[in-house]
Amino acid sequence: LPPVLRKHGIRPLEWPHDQAESPWWRRRPHGMHLSNHLALRREIEDAAPEGGDWCSPDKAIQLAALVLELRPQLIVELGVWMGGSAIPMATALRHLGVGQLLAIDAWSMEASVAGQEGDNATWWRSVGADGHERARQTFMGRLKKHRITAERCTVIRQRSDTADVPTAIDILHHDANHGPQVVLDVGRWAP
Repeated sequence: LPPVLRKHGIRPLEWPHDQAESPWWRRRPHGMHLSNHLALRREIEDAAPEGGDWCSPDKAIQLAALVLELRPQLIVELGVWMGGSAIPMATALRHLGVGQLLAIDAWSMEASVAGQEGDNATWWRSVGADGHERARQTFMGRLKKHRITAERCTVIRQRSDTADVPTAIDILHHDANHGPQVVLDVGRWAP
């Protein structure tokens, strides 16, 4: 967020009220939203390790809780990889019986390396084309394993800078290329 704000010359102001009395947010304990949905919570906790270590079980639970609370019609995830964060959100949509996730990822070494430097660029190159395809196949297998149908999740194999932007997005989760592309993505997808 800080690079995007700087690029657009946005300087945040202080809130005009005490944070605990904010009309814009509510304080609540982590993961407690799913206390009334224990089977869903267990499913998400059990599934979290399948996506690698890029999404912690706590983050997975929080994403699912957010979906249950907001009941979004459309979620867009930019950067899916093996579905560490996409699977919990899609599972919550399946649980609700409404809404759809657009899972957008190029699963391409070229897209992953673009704008990266040093160790990040070296690591993405070491994954190679085969590693990117394995990640995609892992995600597709996880969708099937967790009974997430095309009604709840549409997979789009494209770069975030070329995929079509829907007219309305209820939740946007950006986890794609974290190089300079992130500024372009936020500018393109957030409106």
